[in-house]
Amino acid sequence: MFGYIFILSLTLVFASIFLVDESYNENDKIKKIYLILNSIALVIFFGFRGPFTSDYINYKEYFELYKKISILDIVTTNVPQEKGYVLLNKIIQIFGGDFVTLQVIIGIIIIGLIFREIYKESSYVWLSVFLYVIARQYYASFNITRQVLASAIIFSGSKYLYERNFKKYLIFILIATFIHRSSIIMLPFYFILNMKNNKKLNLTILAGFILVFENIKKLLEIITKYYFKSYSASSFGMSGFNYKNIVLPVGILLFVMANRYLLKLEDDKKANIWVNSVIYFAFFNLLGTKIMMIERIGHFFLPYSILIIPLIIKKQENMAIKGLYLILIIFLGFGYNYFSLNNSGYDPYYFIFNSIN
Repeated sequence: MFGYIFILSLTLVFASIFLVDESYNENDKIKKIYLILNSIALVIFFGFRGPFTSDYINYKEYFELYKKISILDIVTTNVPQEKGYVLLNKIIQIFGGDFVTLQVIIGIIIIGLIFREIYKESSYVWLSVFLYVIARQYYASFNITRQVLASAIIFSGSKYLYERNFKKYLIFILIATFIHRSSIIMLPFYFILNMKNNKKLNLTILAGFILVFENIKKLLEIITKYYFKSYSASSFGMSGFNYKNIVLPVGILLFVMANRYLLKLEDDKKANIWVNSVIYFAFFNLLGTKIMMIERIGHFFLPYSILIIPLIIKKQENMAIKGLYLILIIFLGFGYNYFSLNNSGYDPYYFIFNSIN
């Protein structure tokens, strides 16, 4: 657990300048320096990790397989993974890179895209970075790399979601679909996330959740029959996951809805989208208690939670409550980091160098 505690603590060490003088939160130069420092640390921690997660070896074996396949074959024949991801493997190989090089490049892309949006949209960049590290997506990228990479690509196109520019947003969805096919689900959510969040919508979502929750296995049988044909009821991830995994998404949802009064959603389209995203982040994680694979869909909505929480903190005018919120987030963040990772498939962390005999 030391590695995870260290990397999370590092985000706060780098953030100390913001805590000393709040005006630095508006200083673009300092924000860039902070994000660059964290990017370097997080990319190294991601790119040079050892093979301790279940999918690491699978990804590495596929990387070796693609050495035997030409670019023409990748484009014209069926390959085990999405063609965009396979082509990325092949490009790294053409330039002489190995599997670790691929991981470093993917880390740069994911962190770069996420941090670019944090820089543009976050009220407190340091808090968004802290939340990003504890919110499971960063560590999930150690294992479900393609899913998280696809999520980062779509998140980077959020400008067009906010502007309701469907054609340009569609480009990001299509690119992401060539990394992970589940990205196609964001097509209808372009319209759904832009719906005005109010009591009527939230009740409709609740009713829809109950209906889907009770019939999820039947719905999944239909979906896997036509789209994800490689999955069956006996496949890995088709059973429910541990209930402790819903603590964070449900906790974020409750926090956002409890402080929703601070957000003038009728005048703030971005905040409206962020609130809706938090709801669907919890929605898909709760469904994951029945079918684990469905929880992965939540990663498309998760990044917006690291934007809405800092906005709520900023809009809280009561300094005592604001300070209390920050202390609780940091304290609970470290607690959740330990709770979710200790004795999990991610623990212990070790670098690739330590796994080489």
